[in-house]
Amino acid sequence: MVLRRKGFAGTRKIATQNRGSLLDAILNEWEEKQCAPIFICEGTTDKKQQSIASSDYLEKVFYEVLPSISETLVIYGWSLGEQDTHLLRQIGKSAVQRAAVSIYGGDQVLAGNIERQLTEIGLEEIVFFDSTSEGCWNNGNE
Repeated sequence: MVLRRKGFAGTRKIATQNRGSLLDAILNEWEEKQCAPIFICEGTTDKKQQSIASSDYLEKVFYEVLPSISETLVIYGWSLGEQDTHLLRQIGKSAVQRAAVSIYGGDQVLAGNIERQLTEIGLEEIVFFDSTSEGCWNNGNE
């Protein structure tokens, strides 16, 4: 999902609407509507939280959606680095008890780090799967 903003409260989803690629739709939004993209790329947790605070949509996700996740969570493509502790704290407020986590290439060090962090926030069951395995949503060989 790609989001754009025009002003503080003007968050909208960008969709292709069968008019070319998503990249074309994004470029059209930037050029014709003078909008700015909404994404978080800052390095530290504090900087990321400042960016979250600049968007009504991201604030809602952060303060309302993450803490209200139910029992099961799937994590795909997220290494849970130290710069992501703010997200882990919010997920830790939820009812999540188990997670399925993708790991690329069987990285056991990363898996151990992720398992430690998820256990620390209260998850009871963590299952890892290969992010390139058949059936994963971005597998180009399906």
